[in-house]
Amino acid sequence: MSNLNTAPFLLIGITPPASVVEEHQRAFYFLEQCIDILHVRKPSFSEREMRNYLLPYCEAGLASRIVLHSHFSLAKELGLRGVHINEHAKQDPEVWHKFQCVSVAIHHLSELSMPTYQSLDYAMVSPLFPSISKEGYCPQFSLFEFQNALIAAICPVVALGGITPERIPLLRQIGCRGAAFLGYLWQTGSISDWQTTVDNLRSYKNE
Repeated sequence: MSNLNTAPFLLIGITPPASVVEEHQRAFYFLEQCIDILHVRKPSFSEREMRNYLLPYCEAGLASRIVLHSHFSLAKELGLRGVHINEHAKQDPEVWHKFQCVSVAIHHLSELSMPTYQSLDYAMVSPLFPSISKEGYCPQFSLFEFQNALIAAICPVVALGGITPERIPLLRQIGCRGAAFLGYLWQTGSISDWQTTVDNLRSYKNE
């Protein structure tokens, strides 16, 4: 488990569930410029589609920075960083024993103190703010409740849901160890927009 006090603040990207224009190019750019880890979440992909999607990352030497949300066997096959435990996978003991589990999805704050998660790199709590990518998806707890739950967290916590660069200083202040971005990353259009996204993330991360 990462040390909660000294672990670096992580910037994590999550792929859009449906493919977007120039998706790999954008992801490569963000990984090169500012994102530490990319979570690949493609719920409709078959195993073959997922393998084909992942191969460009592997060929670019980025396998160790990729976390998989489905078709977990590919994480071993392709030498990825590991897998993310979603709500369905939480109930499957085989997943916990067979794969390198990197993170877990948390939607109820009481879960943050569960000993089961002690060996994980981080727990991803969502939504912390109203979601950018899912209209009407709003938090079920207050920021004050979230901050109190962080005190009892068994592993580092990454915030997801409505996260923009401007909120990074607040997240660091209350004890988060990272921020995850989905809607904010993929709403950008041209390459110049990508650079603005990168500049904003770098600026607020280094404040």
